[in-house]
Amino acid sequence: MEHKDDVKYAAEIMPGGTPLPAGWKVVAKEPFAVSGPCPSCFGNAYGPLIKDFDDGEPDRELTREIYAECSCGFSHGGDGATSCGRSWIVTLQSPDAETRVNDG
Repeated sequence: MEHKDDVKYAAEIMPGGTPLPAGWKVVAKEPFAVSGPCPSCFGNAYGPLIKDFDDGEPDRELTREIYAECSCGFSHGGDGATSCGRSWIVTLQSPDAETRVNDG
């Protein structure tokens, strides 16, 4: 998708959800992080792990919370802004959560 320059800047937390949004992928496992298109302006966005609900039991479902934010590099009309200002929390559950944080 092409970046939408006409999206106006707004510092707001968008509704998150489950599973990982379309076009997103795991880009790092140590530390865990995901990347993909911003749902508002379709620019680059990135999200590191903020909480890992892992009790260490191998047979249990792993749940992770990711804080993602737009990092497109455009101001979108915001004074000194470097993105459209949107952020959101995505909750991942196995198998979308990929591997456990401590896996090699």
